[in-house]
Amino acid sequence: MAKKSKALIWEFDLYGWQNYPLKDLDFKKHTRCLTDYKNGATQPASACVLGRSGINEDSFIQYGYIIDDQEFVFCWQTYWDETHRALSKGKRQFYDSLQQGVNFEISYNFKEPSQHFISEPSLVQMNDQVIFLDPSLKSGKSFERPKLRIKLMQELEKIKSISCQNSKISKGQAYFFNNKEIAHFHHHTEIDVRLTKKIIKSEKLTHPKKSEFHKNRAMTSDWLEIQIQTEKDVKEILRLIQLLLKQS
Repeated sequence: MAKKSKALIWEFDLYGWQNYPLKDLDFKKHTRCLTDYKNGATQPASACVLGRSGINEDSFIQYGYIIDDQEFVFCWQTYWDETHRALSKGKRQFYDSLQQGVNFEISYNFKEPSQHFISEPSLVQMNDQVIFLDPSLKSGKSFERPKLRIKLMQELEKIKSISCQNSKISKGQAYFFNNKEIAHFHHHTEIDVRLTKKIIKSEKLTHPKKSEFHKNRAMTSDWLEIQIQTEKDVKEILRLIQLLLKQS
């Protein structure tokens, strides 16, 4: 697929980020052209992959970054129907490494931070067909803000002893330590951490009574679901994971 000479960012109404807003999206009705992506994009920053989703045979990689405590979330349409490419064992693509939790470099416009240029050398082709998910356009339906998740993922990325790989337990990506899975996200506001019974007991933590994902989990389980609702939650999760690493 040839690179376009001038890629565009598209802005559309939201359909509930919690369940991925793309499945009911009417592109003709809910998109409009903003501006040239590279215009004024001179300030360096780091973006973080949030996950993947799709509409019928179209596949998207979702990513975001934070500027001055404001989150900006985007998605990029891949070149293939990724489900069928995987089933047919199709050729590897340059974006295959972009799994949940991966960071990459961008440059953004100081005056209009949603405008950005993907400057990571291996990913410059992604500047074609970027879609901007703008929370100011939401139409009364739920919009789950991923800002805190992005911050947590970026902090976890800094811990050199942790690696991000495909989860062996749930869908998507997970965090591993010494080849053992220690954490994975359920969604933007909840992470499941293998804290061990010892830490759960010593920290006087309790398993949620109404778990959405693990209704039958034993109260003696090593795993604990933790909500990500505030900055304090992010700091506490990082503290607990650091404690886990020290005791492992």
